Amino acid sequence: MSMNHSRYDVIVLGAGSGGVACATALAQAGKRVAIVERDRVGGECAFWACVPSKILLRSADPNGQGTRVPGSRESQSGGPKFAPAAAWRTSTVNDYSDSDHADNLRDAKVTLIRGNGEILSRGTISVDGTEIYAETIVIATGSEVQIPAIDGISVTPYWTSRDATAARAAPESLILLGGGAVGIELAQLFARYKTRVTILESSDHLLPEEDARMADILAQCLKNDGVEIRTGEKVTRVSAQDGGAAVQLSGGDELACAQLCVATGRSVRTANIGLDKVGLEPNENGCIVVDDTCRVAEGFYAVGDVTGKAMFTHVAKYQARIAAASILGNKACANYDAIPRCTYTNPETASVGLTRKEAKQRGLELVSAHVDFHEITRPSLYFEDGAAGGIELLADARTGSIVGGWVVGPAASEMVCFISTAIRTKASPETLADVIQPYPTFSEAFYVAVDRLMKQPVK
Repeated sequence: MSMNHSRYDVIVLGAGSGGVACATALAQAGKRVAIVERDRVGGECAFWACVPSKILLRSADPNGQGTRVPGSRESQSGGPKFAPAAAWRTSTVNDYSDSDHADNLRDAKVTLIRGNGEILSRGTISVDGTEIYAETIVIATGSEVQIPAIDGISVTPYWTSRDATAARAAPESLILLGGGAVGIELAQLFARYKTRVTILESSDHLLPEEDARMADILAQCLKNDGVEIRTGEKVTRVSAQDGGAAVQLSGGDELACAQLCVATGRSVRTANIGLDKVGLEPNENGCIVVDDTCRVAEGFYAVGDVTGKAMFTHVAKYQARIAAASILGNKACANYDAIPRCTYTNPETASVGLTRKEAKQRGLELVSAHVDFHEITRPSLYFEDGAAGGIELLADARTGSIVGGWVVGPAASEMVCFISTAIRTKASPETLADVIQPYPTFSEAFYVAVDRLMKQPVK
């Protein structure tokens, strides 16, 4: 590589969602940008997470919903088939080729350099032995599957979430270790293709970081799909058995399955990228600490999972906008008060802002308002047996301002934007109550909830 082609204004290390968004924004503003990627351009979301999982979930949705709708129910025969769904998934991810993503970078005038990137010094990165240079380096190396330290895991065959979303067939039975968003999406996905599914979650409820009331509504819906849920027990050992796996629990039970899947979380990818060579030390969780402009230190920025703010594609893209603006000399400050957290099961769950637990940790006194969907009209028009779900709003007892909330129900990932906007704009309850909600919709529940909040005395 000649010297002329080794110097850039900005080098982005990692071509996942955040890295690509940042590199593209900078290139469109006239910066000379290179992006370094060791795997596929587009990252986890495009090939193994958001996109394929939502495709597989969606494929089974019409059949599952149709059984609850008179007129549609009578037209059904059989159930959803995994093979066509898998074919749709593979087609959507371009047969796991990143050529389209790479073409988009080229069209944006971003130089793609494939290989392992390592920071050598401030302004210098080595890509498999070839040095490239830039005044500014953006670290966007993402995260990877975290394998728990369970006895026997190293000698027991298992799926990660990557394997599960790339599966060519649905297993006869599946045990999922982990009841977070990834675990429950995979659970419902395979259950709807007639796999016998068990979720094992060591906490006392699914989605352990969320409010239990929301998680309990979803748990009941998963049980209705045939998913067995076991909470409050730890896995003490796993082992290979009869072509599948056996799982021993702290309570003494042993469970067997055709396929074991680990969905216990992710860890940031900061090892072996040269942070130590420039005096950048991750925090106790291994994350790179950034300020509100996504700056790490002079000449260094970071976006996405490595910052530890929240492991969501939408957060990575948001930080990419903040970092790009800051690098370009524009005023931009990140605000993380209203990050939506969604799962795309049926019904969907979505939450944003503070949970009750987080509010208590901050010493914040709350008032809340809950609305079950049976209290409004639309759910009874959606399914013959009604649509399960509801919403809850959490407000600061002193000011009445919304600080958090959640939705369970159809299109919850869309509905939660009302709460996100309320938090981010610090809209008053009076303003929110004056928003006209169309009839009949699920969003009418927001009016009812805000009205209930306003009737509670502000302290």
